[in-house]
Amino acid sequence: MATDIYGKKSIVRNILWKFLERGSSLIVSFAVTMILARLLDPSDFGVIAIMNVFVLLLMIFVYDGLGNALVQKKDSDQIDFSSMLWLNLCVSGVIYAALFFAAPFIAAFFGYPEITAMIRVLSIKIIVAALNSIQMAYVSKNMLFRFYFYSTLTSKIGSGVLGVIMALTGFGVWALVAQALSVTVFETAVLWFKVKWRPRKVFSWERAKPLYAFAWKVMLVKFIEQSQDQYRKMLIGKIYTSSELAFYDKGANLPNVLISNLATSTTAVMFPVLSNIQDDKERVLETMRKWISLFAFGAFPLATGIIATAKPVIVILYSAKWLPSVPFLILCCVIYATWALEWPLKDTIKSIGRADVCLYMQIAKTIITVVAITLARNGGVLFIAEVAVGCAIVNVLISVACGNRYLGYKPMMLVKDIYKTILLCILMGACVYAIGMIGWNMYLLFVIQVIVGMGVYAGAAFVTKNENLQALINLIKEKKRS
Repeated sequence: MATDIYGKKSIVRNILWKFLERGSSLIVSFAVTMILARLLDPSDFGVIAIMNVFVLLLMIFVYDGLGNALVQKKDSDQIDFSSMLWLNLCVSGVIYAALFFAAPFIAAFFGYPEITAMIRVLSIKIIVAALNSIQMAYVSKNMLFRFYFYSTLTSKIGSGVLGVIMALTGFGVWALVAQALSVTVFETAVLWFKVKWRPRKVFSWERAKPLYAFAWKVMLVKFIEQSQDQYRKMLIGKIYTSSELAFYDKGANLPNVLISNLATSTTAVMFPVLSNIQDDKERVLETMRKWISLFAFGAFPLATGIIATAKPVIVILYSAKWLPSVPFLILCCVIYATWALEWPLKDTIKSIGRADVCLYMQIAKTIITVVAITLARNGGVLFIAEVAVGCAIVNVLISVACGNRYLGYKPMMLVKDIYKTILLCILMGACVYAIGMIGWNMYLLFVIQVIVGMGVYAGAAFVTKNENLQALINLIKEKKRS
């Protein structure tokens, strides 16, 4: 593999391709969500959230770890990719069969017998994802992120159109099932035609064994990590109504989508880069610090802006019937903003081959979260969300402690990397919130808040010569030159 794919120009080019892909995905996703939120009842979204608890958790075992292992290995080749694909398809078949037969029991546990068939159809997504994860690993390994743009945009538009048509024709929850399944099918199909890689009829257990030894730790970390959030949803879905679960889920959705898209955009590029320089500890630390600082510079103002405009955001995006989601939106902005600190630390530790550390770290976080939320289960859905905020802060402290031990990333380094961004966000948030106190038309006022918020944040960053703003400007200049 040519080494120049990890050069500065290639990194800049692929970061911009990834941001373009994520940006287009967000625009289409928000448009589709706005339409579906008006066509369907909150209870429909609560039912799909219950099904996703199991489908998304089990999808981790075919989607996350194996691709990471192929990217992390410096000299992975065609035999590695083909071996992992056949292994992945076998694992996905076993998982699908298990979920197929468990569907009636899941439906009975939550008291929704009608979702048995829906679970069985939605679970097909797991088998398709088995192929898609290896395709994605090939794209990441070879820094071909422009193909992400083509596949993601096509899949979001295609699945969105299908979901809206089915909602309009009275399919209810089935419209959400079709949308969720088809997005993975479309994405995989586009990558099959755009990416030249094809699996060979070869399987080497000698190659697969060390890769799987790394992958299972990554998968287990991801599974345990996602279990925290899915456990919350399962608890709410079991104890409270599907509508209450839908309000919580919809409040979590916006910050989750925005910040996770920002996270995956940078991680998809930075993980192979960090894996490539894993033997140079000083470069790894320096690169990670830049990543954290830049990530926080983008994620913190997003969360701050949403918190300051929570009510109009819910009404404009989803309509007034979703107003009970406002407090959950505010709390979840705080929860997901912590990803700007956790994600780079976790993936940097993983990039140097210490997936075991990530596993132990995640086990500790999950035990704390599960115990805390279980104790809070009878206090109401809002109290559960408030407890989750406290758990998120504890998770950051654990991540920083591990970063200090294994990367030499001291707590004061973290403070230095983010304090300027926090001050900018406080200034921006105060201005945006103050404007919201004016008694004007909500839609006009929201537009003004967005413009003022962006202007204050960017202007203050420019005046104070913020290095993150300069880094973004340099990225754009590099793209123009290349």
